[in-house]
Order: sequence, then C-alpha cells, then structure tokens
Amino acid sequence: MAELRLEHVAFVLALSLLLMLTVPSTASGQTQADHDIKTVLVLHSYHSGFAWTDRINSGIANLLAKSKHLIDLRIEYMDVKRFESKSLLFPALKYLYSQKYGKGGIDLIIASDNSALDFLLQFRNELFPEVPVVFCGINNYKPEMTNGQSGIGGILENINIAGTLDMALKLLPETRHLTVISDNTGTGKLHLQMFQSEAPAFAKRLEIKELIEWSWSELKENLKNLPENSIVLALSLHRDSAGVSFSESEVSDFLKSNCQRPVFTLWDVKVGPGTLGGLVMNAERHGEAAAQMALRIIEGKIGKNQIPVESDSPDMYVFDYSELKRFQISESQLPLHSNVINQPFSIYRQYRGLFISIIAMFILMVLLVAALSTILMLKRRMEQEKAEIEAHTRHQQKLESIGTLAGGVAHEINNPINIIMNYGELIKSMSEPGGKIDDYSQAIIEECERVAGIVRNLLSFARQDTETRRRCDIREIVEKTLSLTHRLLYKDNIRLASSMEDDLPHIECNGQHIMQVLMNLITNARDALNERFPGTDDNKVINISCHTFEKNGAKWLRTIVEDYGPGIPVEIRERIFDPFYTTKPRDKGTGLGLSVSHGIIKEHGGALSVESKMGRYTRFYMDLPVDNPQPDAKISQD
Repeated sequence: MAELRLEHVAFVLALSLLLMLTVPSTASGQTQADHDIKTVLVLHSYHSGFAWTDRINSGIANLLAKSKHLIDLRIEYMDVKRFESKSLLFPALKYLYSQKYGKGGIDLIIASDNSALDFLLQFRNELFPEVPVVFCGINNYKPEMTNGQSGIGGILENINIAGTLDMALKLLPETRHLTVISDNTGTGKLHLQMFQSEAPAFAKRLEIKELIEWSWSELKENLKNLPENSIVLALSLHRDSAGVSFSESEVSDFLKSNCQRPVFTLWDVKVGPGTLGGLVMNAERHGEAAAQMALRIIEGKIGKNQIPVESDSPDMYVFDYSELKRFQISESQLPLHSNVINQPFSIYRQYRGLFISIIAMFILMVLLVAALSTILMLKRRMEQEKAEIEAHTRHQQKLESIGTLAGGVAHEINNPINIIMNYGELIKSMSEPGGKIDDYSQAIIEECERVAGIVRNLLSFARQDTETRRRCDIREIVEKTLSLTHRLLYKDNIRLASSMEDDLPHIECNGQHIMQVLMNLITNARDALNERFPGTDDNKVINISCHTFEKNGAKWLRTIVEDYGPGIPVEIRERIFDPFYTTKPRDKGTGLGLSVSHGIIKEHGGALSVESKMGRYTRFYMDLPVDNPQPDAKISQD
C-alpha cells in the first residue's frame, strides 16, 4: 500500500510539472497570435443596402478572410448618398470616428468611393496619422488630389463609356438619339464629367440630350416621350433635385415601367429588369483588387509610402435576359463571352458542361466505332486477299503436280496403246470385211486413237512439247483454224463471224499451240450452241475478233471467242480451268481441253479468262503480249 501511495504521489507531481511547463508556452502562443492581428478599417462612402457598396464590401471581406493573417475587420458607412451635405456630415463623422478610433490601433484603411477618400484627405492626419490608405471606386482621379499626403494609393474605377456606347450601336445600328441621365449627387456629377469628355466622339452619329436637374415626375415624362431609335445611358439615378432618394430596386422598377427604350449602364449591380446591360465594372472584383493591395502592404511587399495607383477596367459584358427579349435582341448578336443574367431555368443551361461532355463522349464513341469498323473492314479485305492468294497458289501447285503426274502417266500409257492399236489393225487386216471381227477390230482401233488423243493432250498439258516459237501472224492462225472447223460448224448450222483489226502486229508464239487453243474454244462454243439450239436458229453464231490494247505501258493482242449459248454458272466458272473438270458426258470430253489451253497461254506469258452471263453469252479472252512475252504474266480484263 505504501508503494502504491508513493507511485500515486509521483504521478501527481509529474502531471503538475507538465502543466507548469505547458502554461507559459500557451500564454506565449496567445501573445504571439494577439501580436499578429491586423485591424483594417473599411470606410464606405455610401450606405449598407446600396448594391455597389455591398458587393465592394463582399469582395473585400471574402479575400481578407482567406488571408494567412488574422484580420480584425471594422466597417463604417458614411451614408453620403442620402445625406450629401458634407459641411454638416463630415464634422459629425469626424467626431464619431475620433470617439471610436481615437486611441489608435488601426493598421490600414480601405476607402470605398470618392466621398470616403475626400473625408480622409481632410481629416486623416487628425484621426489616423500615418495609417496607410488604399482607395477603390475613385472617379476622375488626379494626382494633385493627394498632394501633401503620403501612404495613399489604390484602385481607380475606370468605367468604359465609349466601349459601352460602341457595343450599343452595334446591337442597335438604327440608333439616332442618345439620352444621358445623371443625378445631382457628387458621384453623379463626376460621372457626367467623364461622359462629357467622351461625347465628342459620338456627336456626329447621335443627337445627345443630357438630363441633369430633374424630379422623378419630370424624368418620367421625359422617358415616356423619347423619340424612335433612341437609347438611354443611365449614369447615376438615386436622388432627384428635391432630395427624394430611390433604392436600386426602386430605380429598376421606375425604368421598367416608364422607359420604352433600351437602357445601358456601366456597373454590373445595375443590370436587371429595366436596364439592358453594358460593358460593366464588376463591383466584387473591384473590392477584391483593393483587398489584395491591402494584404501586400500588410505583408511588407509594398512599402507604406510607396502605394501605387492602378486602374481597374471593365472586363465583361453583362445583359439582362428579359430586356434582351423585350427589345428582340438575340444572344447570338451579343459580343463574345457575354454574361446573360436572370435567365429562366433550363436543364441544358444548368448542366451545360455535362451536356457538352456527354456530346463529346458520344462523338468520340462514334469516331471509335467508325475507326473500329474501318479496321475490321480492312482486316476482312486483307484476309480475303490473303485467301485468294493462297487459293491461287494452291491452284498453281495443283496444276504443276497434275502436270508432272500427267506427263508420267502419258508416257506409261503411250506404249501399250500403240501395241493394242497395232494388234487391232493386224486383226482387221486378217478379218473378213463387214464381218463381226472386222467391226470389233475397227472399234478397238477407234478407241485406241481416242486414248492416243488423250495421251497427246496429257503430254501437251505436261509441257513436254518443245516446238520452237517464231514470229506469227495471228490473222493467219485464226484463218487456218476457221478453215479447219468450217465444215464441222456448217454441218451443225453454225455461222462464223470474224472481225479483225487492220495492221495486227506479229507475235512470238508456237503457232500450232495457239491453233490448238482456238480449236478448243471454238469446239466448246459449238457444243454450247448445240445444247441451247438443237436445230437451226439465227443465234447459232460464233464471233471471233482480234484487236490490240495497252496495259501498264505494254502492247497486248486480244482474241475473243464469243457464243450465245446457255452461259456458264458462276460456281462452275471458277473451276473450268481445273484439269479433268468437265460438265460434258464421259464420251464427250476429258476435262483437259481448257486446262491445256490455259497452260499454253500462260506459258506464252499471256492470260486466258472468261466472261459469261447466263442465258445471254459466253466470251473467252485470249490475251498475248506483243513484245517480250514473259511466262506467268497476269492481266485483268478490259
């Protein structure tokens, strides 16, 4: 128990010691914090509730609140708009402020508008000696205004009268009359002086009328009687000649009810129902600029006796939505980056950024889909071309393999066929003419001859024939071929028609082989015509024509064999040059004719192709190079 009590006492002593060490530190921190507090007095020329002043104050307060310094903000309203007799008001305010701030403690003063600056220039040395002053909202500033005073500077209210009028005339080019309204307050008089300095630039374009000394009733009558093609520039409308003051909302209602012409302004706080808009001064931003300069002085970045004077120009066009509609002015007519206020609620306007993002994403998706579609289409095309190349390669390999096989088979068959044929002829010579043995031996001989013909075709297909090529006249080759087939075609009531181009060039070729190709094409045409027209018909005609043409800078000779038979189906057309493929009965063909012909033309560096339309015609094109024939040459149909 004794040990426990000792531990308890030790814990209490340690805690007490810790508290003793901490308290001085906290007190020191509090002292430091108190020492860092800066007291800033904001002296407003006008009253709370005056829109311009309220927004100036908002700009100042918001920016100072973000400062790393602790700012004790004091705000005073001089209420000059409603009580402008400075001879009575200023001494009373001097007494009031001496009582409130006579003991000092003000680190910096921000003076809002001309009356506040005038008051400080008069009484600063008595009330706030050596306290730096930053002003804002100052009109018609001249350097001599601060003669004899140090530590005074700030932001000038540089309203843009010319810019607003130029914009108004662009929106309303028919304008011929300008009415300028200003009250008899000190601010109103300063604004009027600024307008009068700009007026000569517009005197030739506009008839200008100034309304200065007026009562509200007189102003009402003047506004109702404005001529056509008029605009109004409202400078200051707060108090009439009788001293009756209107608030901003009352002025707005007054203009809306009594003025049927567009009213322009120079301050954003005045834009609204009754006032169309203008190139305006932004009150809140103006206050922020003054507060920013004040902070730079507090932080020592600007010396207290080196405060600059800077201009703050209007940076935006602001318009009221209802006034634009009232005077039928489209938003598309407004200057770029104009701000339209008081617009009715619109989902698009409220979420414009979201809509733009969605549309941009949609366009991006469409572009991606289009890109993917293009890629897939190109991929399919490449795959198709690859498949065609592979099919062509396989076909060539098949032809080469079959050619090799055909050559070997032909040699193996040729010898026994010759022996059988010889024995057939021997039997026939020993048999009685007209008897059965004679008939059988004749059949043996004929079948052997047919097989021998197949063997010769196989040998030709295998390219075993090495007959020498020479310069040949294609006209002569065609005529010889026609003479050989004439009797056969005549027997089947088929007419031959030929058309040969004059001065056909000679070509280097194996004439017998070319005749073989033509014979094969004519025979196929004959079979097609007999299939479609078994008897006599005017359409049983085979047309043969020859002409030259150029392809890729080279000269070619084309021979066309055309018939009006049933045509060749597409599915068959792709296989007609395959070896042993035929649609004829077994005793009518072997399927080697077109394969052999295709090989012959290819060996000559040419191309054999077909064009056919079912029920109309079939055309075979035999294309041969005129000069320098190259084997395996390819050519498309013309």
